[in-house]
Amino acid sequence: MSEGAGAADPVLTAASELRPLLDRHRAAGRRVGLVGTSGGLHEGHLSLVRRSAGADDVTVLWLFTGRVAMETGVLPSYERDYDRDVAQAVGAGATVVFRPPNETLFALGDPLVRIQVADSLARPWPAADSDVFVGMVATIMAKAINVVGPCRLYCGEKDWQNVVTLRRMVVDLSVPAEIVACPSVREPDGVVLGSRNAKLSVEERRAAPEIKRALDAAAAAIAGGEADPDRIEDLMRRRLGGTGRVEYAVAVDARTLQPVRPLAGDLRLLVSVAFATTNLMDNVAVTGPGSSEEGPA
Repeated sequence: MSEGAGAADPVLTAASELRPLLDRHRAAGRRVGLVGTSGGLHEGHLSLVRRSAGADDVTVLWLFTGRVAMETGVLPSYERDYDRDVAQAVGAGATVVFRPPNETLFALGDPLVRIQVADSLARPWPAADSDVFVGMVATIMAKAINVVGPCRLYCGEKDWQNVVTLRRMVVDLSVPAEIVACPSVREPDGVVLGSRNAKLSVEERRAAPEIKRALDAAAAAIAGGEADPDRIEDLMRRRLGGTGRVEYAVAVDARTLQPVRPLAGDLRLLVSVAFATTNLMDNVAVTGPGSSEEGPA
């Protein structure tokens, strides 16, 4: 972090304070990194803060404290301790923690002007997150970038659909941000860290490691030469059958989220498993063995 990049009080609550501060840093040649969360920080979030703190002069942690409904879409609600979040973020290297009240962030109520994500990204496979939810995430992150200004936005690879969507948003709308995807952080048994894990029962948590094992088994099959997406998806579903209800288990082009037949190039294996009160999503990267004649479908 550059000398002079810090602030006496790391917590700001008004965009009218944040943007001028960051503009002064940029005018002095400093780079700004942004990490957006809805609170309940864990090691996955903190790894993003550390990544930004190691690469940028100023790191902003955005603590989104409100709930924004967009038709049927609404941000999930978790138990949060914002004082603890602030302490952890600053300890991990955040220069500024931005915690705007919802009534000032969206002063006119739920936004009526929103980003609409095409079905090819919002619904690239059956049972994917709804286009409303994906559009809501894009709208909120566009809002965050507009408030912060030109920056690097650090995102966890755990939410790969969001990473792909935000990368496309930056290009399509000339948004002044670079999307930096960071590896998922995992528990020792392979379960990816996430706020939803706390909602699992003891039995569900015991079954959750099978998600990563199913992904690894599918990746190993592809590395061994399997190029049929149907067989890969069937393999994952069979491995996941004893965990919960499999919402999806797909192999897609990593850049576009579109099906590839035969499997070739940079791929992403993505799964979602529904448990009693929540669902867990995970994914891994793999390179397909084939030479696709059709390309992304």
